[in-house]
Amino acid sequence: MSQIEIVYLTEDPTLLDICQRYWTQADDGQYVEKATAIAVELGVTQNALTKMLSTSCYAVSRQAICKRCQQPMRMFTRAQWQERSTWRGWSCPDCRDIELVETEVISRARQEERQAAQRAALRRDYPFLDSPPIDVDALSFRTTAYLLSFLHSMSTTDSVSFGPATSAPLAPTDDLKSSILVELGQHGLIGIHADKTPFDAFVFDGPRVDAYYPTKAIWYLPSASGERVWRLARRLDESLQVDPWPDEWWDEADDLLHTLALHECLDYFSAALQHYDIEFNPKDKSRENIVHALGLYSIGQVCQHIHSAVRNAAADLAAHKQTRGTAGSSASARIRYYADNALAKGWDIPSRQRFNNAEQSALSKVLLGTVLKIDDAAEWNRRPNQRQTES
Repeated sequence: MSQIEIVYLTEDPTLLDICQRYWTQADDGQYVEKATAIAVELGVTQNALTKMLSTSCYAVSRQAICKRCQQPMRMFTRAQWQERSTWRGWSCPDCRDIELVETEVISRARQEERQAAQRAALRRDYPFLDSPPIDVDALSFRTTAYLLSFLHSMSTTDSVSFGPATSAPLAPTDDLKSSILVELGQHGLIGIHADKTPFDAFVFDGPRVDAYYPTKAIWYLPSASGERVWRLARRLDESLQVDPWPDEWWDEADDLLHTLALHECLDYFSAALQHYDIEFNPKDKSRENIVHALGLYSIGQVCQHIHSAVRNAAADLAAHKQTRGTAGSSASARIRYYADNALAKGWDIPSRQRFNNAEQSALSKVLLGTVLKIDDAAEWNRRPNQRQTES
């Protein structure tokens, strides 16, 4: 007995006969006639026969029914019947659409439940700060410079100012930016907004907060500081310009200026590598090479050496003189070599500005503009501790 039932879509006797010949099975389940023989007899290709059949009939079987609505599967070719072993759990197109919607609804509900638990954990671990007014005079030089830079980078001037602090460049690199945010957060001067910060700023272990990405978080100044942002910024600015500085500020300022110089150059190095399509992640050796060059030249001149190093490494790469895997490390090594060579030969090295006129960071404006009265980072040159020089 045939396991297939034919459903006709035509009343044409010729087409009805072709459909019956194509789908009729013997008792052993084999087809009575071969499809190729039918096509030859009709004088058409097998593809043409299949197309003719698809508009004239289809087959159904109780072995292939939708698990949801019990409607049978429509088979237009013998190949579909041969694949019946894969039909277990089959759903018809209409039911499949319904299942997709239901799955999406369930998934969304689970996600909302998970995020609700995570948001509760964030509110627990990052409660809204209610700090007393900030005692500017008690802050160290670095903390003062960091907080003033943060205020300059914020997106609003309200006393309750929500970030992100990246609305304007806080620091030349993400590494330095992270250090600033973490330090200010540890001192309770700024806080992570538990309701505004996106979930991808945190690493969760279930509902528990395992870690966070400082540069992805939305930070704010505690509302209980008792001051509007502009007033606090003015006090911080005045503190940096007080004369004389506290003794401990000199060493702090010197260290922070050299940190800024390094990151200005690292930022330029990364931008130049990207411009010349060289994949390389500057690490400790690159930092050592840049610090060495900064001991000899200004930031702008070191950026000139960096530009030459990356450009020439890219030229060697294009000329197949080195591989893509070594181009970045080659550029890094050239920075030190070019600086030493230029100094030995007494060359006059021009100063380069930021790559593609990139915006100056808030920290750079504070340290160089407010503290040193220099218009741009490119002009700053490494020099001895100012207090020691004056003495």
